[in-house]
Amino acid sequence: MAGSISQQATPASLDPGELMQELDRFRTALVDQAARRCADAGWTTIALYAAGAHTRRYLCQPWRWRGIRVAAVLDDRPPVASIDGVPVVRPEDLPAGIDAVVVSSDTNEPVIYRRALDAIDGRAPVLRIYGDPPPLYEPDLEPSIERLRSAGVSGEDAAWLAENRAERHDASFDSLPIRRTEMHLRRYLLAARYAQGAIALDAACGTGYGAELLAASGADHVTGIDIDECTIAYANRYHAHGRVSFHTGDATNVPLPDAAARLITSFETIEHLQRPETLVAEFARVLAPGGTLVLSTPNDRGTTDFHEVSLTQNDLDTMLETGFRVIERLGQLPGNDPIDTDLPPGIYRRSSYDIRPETLIVVAERR
Repeated sequence: MAGSISQQATPASLDPGELMQELDRFRTALVDQAARRCADAGWTTIALYAAGAHTRRYLCQPWRWRGIRVAAVLDDRPPVASIDGVPVVRPEDLPAGIDAVVVSSDTNEPVIYRRALDAIDGRAPVLRIYGDPPPLYEPDLEPSIERLRSAGVSGEDAAWLAENRAERHDASFDSLPIRRTEMHLRRYLLAARYAQGAIALDAACGTGYGAELLAASGADHVTGIDIDECTIAYANRYHAHGRVSFHTGDATNVPLPDAAARLITSFETIEHLQRPETLVAEFARVLAPGGTLVLSTPNDRGTTDFHEVSLTQNDLDTMLETGFRVIERLGQLPGNDPIDTDLPPGIYRRSSYDIRPETLIVVAERR
């Protein structure tokens, strides 16, 4: 079966673990480059702007190697009073004696940089570590198409994946930047913990790689539903087999009987609906008592051309409270750093860490 996760997950030359390690090394090198710039300018006392995971990782080094002390962390809404003994304060409370402010984020640096310039208002120089990021997608589709074809995707399907990569991708192949691909895969790896022996539904399954992964993780059968006919046709060509089937349909009107499933996955789906509560109600109908729902959505990132609503953790809790019992409230960040070591990298229990997640993940049990 062409494109099977179990047989052909990625080209032999593309090892996700090695690539992520290389990205981490490159990231550290860029932070050190910023430290050298500070040292060359004679700045020995700095503040880092943004109290997120990136700042926690680089709070001490490589600054100390260059004779630089991080005296404060600046955040518009300080999540904690201090991080490892370094005070976290609002930008308007910038301590005296700060030589420079360094924007410390590898995911939202352009936005935070503009915010820092406004907040600091000339009181200290503001530096960026990463500069202007490259575009998320290559402007020229041909290299992506060629990589997909060399991995066993037909020319027509490779062109379709490349042209629709903003909303349709197949994490089995090299079609998105590795950090985004890993974020999608890790949600399915989390859900796979509940797949053994389950009848499962993957709602808004996309190209089908996740449904196949759930079957490979022990699900008895996985039904993938997606509203787009072209996407389902692709899924059937590359990821369908005896225990995985795909059907065109609306996730709010699933062609399964009541209490038919023991596991439902729904990743980056609910925000596309004007009435997201209808999706939750359908999941409550299809899921058997004691069954598991694993659901994700961007963390209150605002509406877009594709997203009808912007949801918070409280929104999810409210929608789930009548039919479900929430087992885990999780967050997810891009990158290869383990946070909770018993969870896939980048995923963590929100009760244990005061880190703003990029993505909200909820694991809930049907009452």
